[in-house]
Amino acid sequence: MSSRLPAASPLDRRAQIEVAPRPAAVAQPSRRRAAPGLALLAWALPTLALAACTGEPKEDEAGDDAGDEAQPADGGQDGGQDGGDDSGQGGDDSGADGGDGGATIPWDEAPPPSCAAMGLSTRAIGLGVGPAALDQAVPAFTLPLLDGEAWDSASDHNGCDNLFFFNLSRSMPYPELDNTGLLSRWLADMPDNSQLFFMADLREADDREAALLEMKALLSTATARMDDGAAWRARMHFVTEQDSALPVLGPISAVNLPVWAIDRLGAAREVGYLCDAMTGWETCPPSLLSYSARQFNFEADRAARIEAADAAGTLVLDLFDDQAVSDGGWAGVRSYATLDLPDASGMEAFDTLELDLDMRCAGHPDLSSCPAWDYLVHLYLCEVDDPETADVDESTVCDIEFGRWITTYWRPGRWVHDVTPLLALIAEGGPRRFAFYSQQPYIIDLKLRLSDQGRGERPFAAAPMFSGGGFTDRYNWGQWRLWVGDDLRIGTTEADAYTLSAVELRSAGPLRDVVVQLGADHPYQPGTFGRVWEQADPLGAEARYQCVIGGLATQDEAAALSRSCPEDDPATTEVDESLSCVGADPADLLRGCGTGAWARLEPSGAPMPAGAWAELWDASKLPQTFTPPPGTTKVTLAAVISGHGFADTPENCAEFCDHQHLFTVNEALTVTKDNQPWVNMREGCAEQVDLGVIANQAGTWPYGRGGWCPGLQVDVWEADLTSAVVMDGPNSLAYYGQMDGAAWRPGVGTGARIDMRSWLIYYR
Repeated sequence: MSSRLPAASPLDRRAQIEVAPRPAAVAQPSRRRAAPGLALLAWALPTLALAACTGEPKEDEAGDDAGDEAQPADGGQDGGQDGGDDSGQGGDDSGADGGDGGATIPWDEAPPPSCAAMGLSTRAIGLGVGPAALDQAVPAFTLPLLDGEAWDSASDHNGCDNLFFFNLSRSMPYPELDNTGLLSRWLADMPDNSQLFFMADLREADDREAALLEMKALLSTATARMDDGAAWRARMHFVTEQDSALPVLGPISAVNLPVWAIDRLGAAREVGYLCDAMTGWETCPPSLLSYSARQFNFEADRAARIEAADAAGTLVLDLFDDQAVSDGGWAGVRSYATLDLPDASGMEAFDTLELDLDMRCAGHPDLSSCPAWDYLVHLYLCEVDDPETADVDESTVCDIEFGRWITTYWRPGRWVHDVTPLLALIAEGGPRRFAFYSQQPYIIDLKLRLSDQGRGERPFAAAPMFSGGGFTDRYNWGQWRLWVGDDLRIGTTEADAYTLSAVELRSAGPLRDVVVQLGADHPYQPGTFGRVWEQADPLGAEARYQCVIGGLATQDEAAALSRSCPEDDPATTEVDESLSCVGADPADLLRGCGTGAWARLEPSGAPMPAGAWAELWDASKLPQTFTPPPGTTKVTLAAVISGHGFADTPENCAEFCDHQHLFTVNEALTVTKDNQPWVNMREGCAEQVDLGVIANQAGTWPYGRGGWCPGLQVDVWEADLTSAVVMDGPNSLAYYGQMDGAAWRPGVGTGARIDMRSWLIYYR
């Protein structure tokens, strides 16, 4: 989220105001003009209406699983990046043209392209009943026009156009329709299947006519510069009736929207916030409306696809229907529902699973009725109750993430996305319990869509693999350590290892004790001294343990570091000081390395050098073994991965950096999950409206994130491993996370994290 104004979120459970630092990647905007959008939208926004653009609650410093349910999508850090002078929104084509030259340009018209020429499906509008209402199908309507003609929805709508309605009666132009340069850019970006209607909610007919003529002159000048200007002029209409008095459509004016639309599905729609995050909300260019038009086109295509699938026999199961959800107290409150799936044999009829989530707000306008933040929301699958354990209800354990979405800033949204690999988690069918979590208040409808798409194979079993965690030096599953002469080298890979120069071997045998000096290439404490104890596994297993205590100023300090435990102070009943030991105690592997645990070592395999030992920092990153169940014909890896938070790191990881995730099966095949290619691009997420991003949110929605966008689901990524898998024997799967093609060493405590769930999926 962006923090351009020093305001705190009302949702901050710790009552702390936190304004995150500006990411370094993009320069400060120039202040060319005042911020019209902030003043003119006072009609819609409550006192903290722009909070979505300013700051957000600080997240709990939770681990990979703990605290999942109250997470801002940016990990409690600000995700905003202000644009610069090259945003293309400055209106350098003469500023606010008064329209003097436009009156001399003839209003010639040329037929716009047909729906067929644009490759768009058609659908009649005007099928609603009663007065028009937002988010509802509008009834048929007729509009009187400035040229004496009328525009009739039954005869003049071509079946594929989105209709945009503008109120010219505002004291400040919103969007900025008084600049012909901006108008030209807008129309160049706008999808061709758009029609524009200009109205004025002015009482006197002469005043309305004057406003319309002024707008028409501006558009004459703007379209005269365009190759397809005549086609655009044919799509522009000037409505002479006072908009609040219009039959059928008049009630929408009561919502007091400067701009609204009727989409290709025939529903009246809001178009969102039209001030530009990339200029610090200093400009409100009409070009942002192109994103609304693209969103409407995406939704129309999606509706056609869903209707065709439903007609072909999709099984639609309502999980939550008009359900209010929220956790305003940050207490982890979930909403639960039980779904009756077909039995196991019935589930075999389906090879495709989609989640259909509709998140609605309390009312209209969006900017006063919708929650402010781009937060993570989750759907969880609960365990199946075991009838053999009468005293325990396993279905109360709901920790299998089944869906992940990022909410919008101040807007509703609907997302339908494919999660077919997760069919394996519900293959047994029958009643299954689910839990949904959203910290912010929404009204949700959530459906499961089961269908047969003729894929030929279907997932029938799954095995959980790796999870994410704090994206720090110790994120990956291990480091390798290798004695080279008198040097002990430590690193995640050989290329990024630094050197511990051996100073004195104090003892050998079962317990090796070495005083070392950290080499000059150590990233954090170059030249300091430490002590390394290493011993064979006291239990006789094939492993070693190592204890490293470093950061000491002199060799003598390291050499003098021996086992020492203070006496317990009886006056401090809540603390046992005798546990605060320094030095190594090989008999206590849990607390014998200072106050921490010894690190367990394993013999390393490729790509680590022979003879090295891998230190296992994070058990969730250990290579895992698996054997496909009988009947498996295909094995895939499925993962849901998104990066959140970045604190003060110049790389802006993990929210705004190119982190990659490498999975290697049997040391033979490596598949890599990259970020979306738009990570860290200024319009990276805005350009994904064609994939389902909700347009024109009231925060820093345009900027590309590391694996996610505000107002979009986090997709299930799937990679085929079959070619490298042994079907009738054991296999190994390793995982390694990196940034920009190498291990990332930001130092500890950045607050950045990788949210990852991954599974092996077995098909037959």
